[in-house]
Amino acid sequence: ELKDIAQTPLVLNQTKYTSCNFNIQSGGTIPVIKSTTQAEHHRIIDFKTWGLVLADGKTRINFSSTQPLLTDKWNKSRCVVIASGVFAWSENEEESPFAFVSKEKFHEKEGPLLLAGIYSEDQVLLLTRPSIQRLNFPNYGLPLVLTPDEVDEWLDCESYQYEQILPDILQEIHYKWNTIKAIKVTSRVKNPNNQAADVYTTK
Repeated sequence: ELKDIAQTPLVLNQTKYTSCNFNIQSGGTIPVIKSTTQAEHHRIIDFKTWGLVLADGKTRINFSSTQPLLTDKWNKSRCVVIASGVFAWSENEEESPFAFVSKEKFHEKEGPLLLAGIYSEDQVLLLTRPSIQRLNFPNYGLPLVLTPDEVDEWLDCESYQYEQILPDILQEIHYKWNTIKAIKVTSRVKNPNNQAADVYTTK
């Protein structure tokens, strides 16, 4: 199914991904799409560690705003993360966590989210965007979602500079923001051992 989503038969480091996990935590392995120069194909699936360890060797960050953190990577090492959803937590610890998921269907199931990321060697960082006021659900920490057309531009670092394509991707009026919903989930998502699809249940 990942090959269908990524539209490529090419896969790297498949042995890193041992099972389907719907609750990947920081330091876990996630599937990404990268560009490739291999003949007949311009995309390849790879598996990388979620989170970027900083120079101190201790601090791991999983998300970054759209202000470049690693300026040497933004026009060289862009990728697209394939995710069934993204969990987020309110600043109020008493409130339930929630998940951003797609309203659209893929193979008769809820479709994946295609998320903008940058990578450094075997690590990947997800990007977030500012909140969109018109959306009728909490959306702080909203990941930078891409449409299929935007995926091509995002992966093509040679033809499209980050500064060129970001304004269009961030447009609040874009239809893609209407294809995302936020659902409240239980605190079960905080336990990395809960990896089945039912982690998205609301009870």
